[in-house]
Amino acid sequence: MGRIYKAGEYIQAVRIYYEPLKGLLNYASQVSAEGAEFWVDRRCAMVSKVIKTMLEGNFTESRGEVTFADIRAPILEKVTHTAFLYLH
Repeated sequence: MGRIYKAGEYIQAVRIYYEPLKGLLNYASQVSAEGAEFWVDRRCAMVSKVIKTMLEGNFTESRGEVTFADIRAPILEKVTHTAFLYLH
């Protein structure tokens, strides 16, 4: 069974391990309404069909940064964590 993260702990782990390597990894950036930025493996981001379409299509988000103007940081964090768990 995988590790269970407390609120905020998963995102802190992502920042520690992925942010220094962002130029080397195939990542996507997800930005919440407050401006909190979450670096996620592109495969995790593409669990959502909507985000997958945005990243693969002819949208400005295809550069790898998706901004969610109506989604607060705690909710986006939970969505990101759920996608990560789905793949692992």
